[in-house]
Amino acid sequence: MLRSETRILTTHTGSLPRPAELTRLYASRVRGQPVDEAVLAAIPRSYVVTTGDRSLPPALQRRMIREHQCSRVVELDAGHAPYLSAPAELAAALSELAESAAELV
Repeated sequence: MLRSETRILTTHTGSLPRPAELTRLYASRVRGQPVDEAVLAAIPRSYVVTTGDRSLPPALQRRMIREHQCSRVVELDAGHAPYLSAPAELAAALSELAESAAELV
C-alpha cells in the first residue's frame, strides 16, 4: 500500500464507523424498527470507480469494492466529482446500473 493510501485510510476511513456500527446506530431511527443486518447485506451493491480521483485513489476504491462485495462496477475517466467532470458519462453509467439492478428484481 502506498504511503498516500495509508494516510487516506487513516484520515478518512479510520475514524468512520463500520457498516455494522452504523446499522446499530441508526436502527432505532428507521421508523422505530431495527434493521436486519442479513437483509441489508443481501442488497446488491454497485460502484462507480472514478479513475482520475485524487481524493480516493482508484486502488482504495477497488479495495472498498472488494470489502463490500459490489456486484456491479463501472469505471469512469473522471475525478472525485463525476457529476461535474463527466456528467453525461455518469448519467449513462447510472442508467446502466439501474437497468442491470432491475433485471435482478
